[in-house]
Amino acid sequence: MFIEPQNRADTSVSLLAEVDFKWLMAGQGLLIDLPRFRGDSIYAAGLIALALDSDSVVLRASASMLLAKPNKQLT
Repeated sequence: MFIEPQNRADTSVSLLAEVDFKWLMAGQGLLIDLPRFRGDSIYAAGLIALALDSDSVVLRASASMLLAKPNKQLT
């Protein structure tokens, strides 16, 4: 499958944000199944909610950035 350059860049940025989030959550003692996070909106929403309630400013910012992504449905 051919991915347009713009979409490839967007996908790379989105994946990087998700991986950053995964490692920030691991630093809090919570392991994330990234494929499940990407495919299960209920699982993702629960983890985002935990992150938004964290004492870590960086983790809260990461979660907020993921919520701002239009392709991520966390409802």
